Amino acid sequence: PFMGYGDTVRIEMLDDAGNSLFGAIEQTVVPYEGP
Repeated sequence: PFMGYGDTVRIEMLDDAGNSLFGAIEQTVVPYEGP
């Protein structure tokens, strides 16, 4: 796997002026704890 627990993924799209178009999505990889 290329990611491990504690790694963070951030996705954001910027316009030409550097403004965020829809906001950022940021998530951290954590172990599954079950239902």
